[in-house]
Amino acid sequence: NISHLYLDTNYISEINSTSLRGYDQLLELDLGMQNVPLIIRNNAFLRQRKLTRLVIGANKGLQLEPRAFAGLFNLEQLFLDSCDLTDSILAENYLQPLLSLETLDLFGNKIVRLRPGLFFSKLTKFTQLNLKLNQIQRLCEGDLAGFRGKHFTLLNLVSNHFYRSGDFDWGCGNPFRGMAFNVLDLSNNGFSFNTSRQLFKAIEGTPITHLKFSGHIGKGFSHDNLPDPDESTFEGLTNSGVNIFSLSNNRIFALQRAVFSPLKDAIIIDISRNRINQINRNAFNGLQGHLRMLNLSFNLLGEIYSHTFTNLTDLRVLDLSYNHIGALGDKAFSDLPKLRALYLTGNSLRDLGFPALLPNLEYLLLDDNKLKSVSTSPDPVTFQSLSFFSLAVNRFHCDCHLDSFLKWLNVTNVTFLSPVEEYRCEFPAALHNLPLLDYSMIVEPCEEDDEKAVQDLKFALFIFSAFLIITVIFSGIVYARLRGRIFIIYKKIVGRVLQGPKPIPPLDKVQYDAFLCFSDHDYKWVEAALLKKLDNQFSEENIFHCCFEARDFLPGEDHLSNIRDAIWGNGWCLEAFTLAQGRMLEELTNVLIMLVVGKLMKYNAVRAFVQRREYLIWPEDPQDLGWFYERLVAQILKDNKVKKFAEDEPEPAQPDAPPQNEDGIQLEKIRAIAM
Repeated sequence: NISHLYLDTNYISEINSTSLRGYDQLLELDLGMQNVPLIIRNNAFLRQRKLTRLVIGANKGLQLEPRAFAGLFNLEQLFLDSCDLTDSILAENYLQPLLSLETLDLFGNKIVRLRPGLFFSKLTKFTQLNLKLNQIQRLCEGDLAGFRGKHFTLLNLVSNHFYRSGDFDWGCGNPFRGMAFNVLDLSNNGFSFNTSRQLFKAIEGTPITHLKFSGHIGKGFSHDNLPDPDESTFEGLTNSGVNIFSLSNNRIFALQRAVFSPLKDAIIIDISRNRINQINRNAFNGLQGHLRMLNLSFNLLGEIYSHTFTNLTDLRVLDLSYNHIGALGDKAFSDLPKLRALYLTGNSLRDLGFPALLPNLEYLLLDDNKLKSVSTSPDPVTFQSLSFFSLAVNRFHCDCHLDSFLKWLNVTNVTFLSPVEEYRCEFPAALHNLPLLDYSMIVEPCEEDDEKAVQDLKFALFIFSAFLIITVIFSGIVYARLRGRIFIIYKKIVGRVLQGPKPIPPLDKVQYDAFLCFSDHDYKWVEAALLKKLDNQFSEENIFHCCFEARDFLPGEDHLSNIRDAIWGNGWCLEAFTLAQGRMLEELTNVLIMLVVGKLMKYNAVRAFVQRREYLIWPEDPQDLGWFYERLVAQILKDNKVKKFAEDEPEPAQPDAPPQNEDGIQLEKIRAIAM
């Protein structure tokens, strides 16, 4: 009547047709890990027709005769792991009698080429095959013809030697043609970036519900010799209907734009235990409307932005546990309106910042962070919809700012996944290790302290300073570009409001108001720049009546001598000049105005004059012309008294040497106009 017989770790060296003659009721038999080489003869289990589970694993050098499993019509699970079996275990007829076989474990054997026999088509219940840690080198369409028509619940091909030779012909067809998989595990096969892409294209169209692909994909941290997967990497999976895609335990550093867009049916994506530090914009393009769960735990993320998880409109579970997240940006987790569970365990959060409103959030795990407080609101918006909450192993700073959270803690109906009694104060030192519930009894609300007032004052000063700086800069720009117009407007206002109408100069006192001398070749410039702005014969708005003469003055001569020679040479304006000279000599009044256009001439007489007298310079910027004319008119109307006449006498002119080129002064570019 024995139904379960365990004979593992013994010294059984042979099982033959008589060995188990008296055990015809067996359901399970374990012959694993014998300490001597084991051989199983033909018809060894002929009487064990009820046997459903047979374990022969961990028998190095196991020998099987061709009809070793004859009679096991009801066997469902056969474990032949680590027995040094070769290709023949699948290619030959050893397993043909096992018509009820469901699970076959061939872990850790020496299978090099996978070529199952055609008899597998009769094993209609066969759905699970473990070929992990074998030495399979290639998969081609013709090799797996024996499995055609199978719907595997699990095919484990982890840690084999696929496609390691560089000359593999990818034109050998789809190795999984005619098959479908609930779980297909291709992890740890050393696939390169290009090999992975070619493999997915080779199996294009094969139905795969859950694909596991751990290994060495990605460039890792601080390396650039291998690329991270991009939009083209998983193109071959577009028509495979992958619902669950596991890329855990790889070396992905950055999630590129639309990297998962070929996965049109993905519901769960697991990218945990990688090196992910960057999530590029629109990394999750193509997943909107169907992705429900995203696992990013055990990575290197440092912050979450508002754009990090865009296009995940149907996401329900987001696992960010055990990263290095220290900050949640403004509107973090936006575009996740249906999120129900958010796992942030084991990060470095000091506060929650200002995340987006998550109206359907039910599970929030914040344990093992660096939180000092949670919120200043008695009923934090983030927690309004919560049903389950965890804050264990945080370092709370117990002061008056924690008052609102403690009030919420005492009245909330949220279920805490860790006992609230374990929440304790970490700071200040006087309250170290004090339970939060005890502190809630003694906490006092914050007074309207000066800190807020200081903050408001700082903000006001900042606004004022910024406004002042902007105003000064803007005023400088406006003055630099519009000072001419501003001066004109100013003069109009002053003229109309303060000075009234422009006075008409008395005509009976003087015949001329100014005597103007200039070089003959400058006549056009003088006419446009001075005469039209001063002489009333050119414009009725001008108030002066000028006597003018074109004369070329001799450089180095006394300026009065130049004027005198110009007048006596022609006799024109003699009366006006005589009057001016008499006024200057008799009334001790300085009526001489000098205008310099360009650079000053290098002559002692001229330089001696300008060193002792005030003179005008023609402005370079046209905006300053209005101000210049105002000064010129003021100088003409002004009476300048001198202390003694000797100051008006020119010093004896020294003979001037010809101008030197070393100073770079070109005399032909210098024009002096004296009035």
